[in-house]
Amino acid sequence: MKGYAYYSAFTNLAQTIQQDAACGYVRSGDATAAGYSLAKASREAKGCMDEFLISARQYLAMTGDRNCRVIPLEQGYREWDNGFHARRTGEHVYVTEVTGETELKPGDEIYAVGNQTLEELRKSLGHNIFYENTDERENWDQFFRMFQTAVVFPGDGSGKKIALKHFPVSDRTPELSFRMPKADTVLMKIESFADPDRLAALMAEAAPSLAGAAKLILDLRHCEADGEPIHFQPLLPYLIDHDVSGEELFPTRTICTSYTRQNVERLVHRLRELESECTDPEARAYAEEAIAHAQEMGDRVTALRRTERMLYERRKFNEIEETEESGLENLPIAAASDAPKQVILLTDTDTCYAGEWLVQAVKGMNKVTVLGRPTAGMLDYTDLIYMDYEDIEVRFIYPMSRTKEAKEGRGVAFKGVEPDIYIPFTREECTNDRILARALEL
Repeated sequence: MKGYAYYSAFTNLAQTIQQDAACGYVRSGDATAAGYSLAKASREAKGCMDEFLISARQYLAMTGDRNCRVIPLEQGYREWDNGFHARRTGEHVYVTEVTGETELKPGDEIYAVGNQTLEELRKSLGHNIFYENTDERENWDQFFRMFQTAVVFPGDGSGKKIALKHFPVSDRTPELSFRMPKADTVLMKIESFADPDRLAALMAEAAPSLAGAAKLILDLRHCEADGEPIHFQPLLPYLIDHDVSGEELFPTRTICTSYTRQNVERLVHRLRELESECTDPEARAYAEEAIAHAQEMGDRVTALRRTERMLYERRKFNEIEETEESGLENLPIAAASDAPKQVILLTDTDTCYAGEWLVQAVKGMNKVTVLGRPTAGMLDYTDLIYMDYEDIEVRFIYPMSRTKEAKEGRGVAFKGVEPDIYIPFTREECTNDRILARALEL
């Protein structure tokens, strides 16, 4: 029965979060929402892919770690949303972008869904299914998928009830572009660092404009998580104000890797898959070395737990400290002699992993100002592994490592990388890009 398979997968996912994932337990104080999600999954054990994804994503949101996610693999299944995005400020939730819903426009207030106001629902659920507990950092997209109707107040003060429809989410190529909003200003928008060739091509095209500009505005507000520091190379000379080493910008990190039995098995399985697909002898040798290392660490953790007579859940005996290098540590990085003298980085809560890493690295440069809102806060966790639930065709991804800073309570989870100049979200921003306007003024 596929219905039971959904429920079984959900309970396995919850157990993995508690015992194996580096992001750790669902946060204390979230028992109400955790119970709600578990009860919902139980009631809907005979449900469908949509119900499973909604319940699982609500539960994962309580970890606060956006690295944790579920992805449908079912052939023919199309991800969908409600055709708009929204954001909260105080007690009000406003439409920030419309992607398909014709009955809404940016600036409209979503007042209620179903038979309850959003404020009543937030209080009854303990504010806990939005990744964050502060208003402008919350993620409302998954929440609206649970309901069929909404009460909306447009800007003219009238009210109306609308059906919450389903709109397929189209595959979209992340934007990498530049333009000159002023004669001496280059505005560059980067939504992904995953493809270093695309970034190199963008920088080559923009180089003549950058050479004569006084200001570079780098918009990272919708930067996806994928990408590594080594991909930043073509951009870095324009962001630094003196020659540096890669190690200065991206110091080697100490990470704590959770070598539980399940993590080792899943990691080894993934590495063996990669090894079987490799034709390069060096890549195959690397995979073999990584497999041997994972198995050795797993054996070491098992022996330690037995020696200390600790329960499986006692995570401090599952973790082993290791180092993580950026790939740039031995690379000198020279500042571009003709680079703009002023650099402004635009950030928001959708500035994810790779974008955050870049912001954190160059924020201390004298010519750099970070403007906007704190970033997503994904930097604490790394080494993503996955579990495939083949009977329901879903992949569950989670991190098996966290930084030493995160372990000691000094990480960026739930707060992100702070900007130098903070601009709070208001309703006006739904129709007017206040952050960009401020950057052009500086």
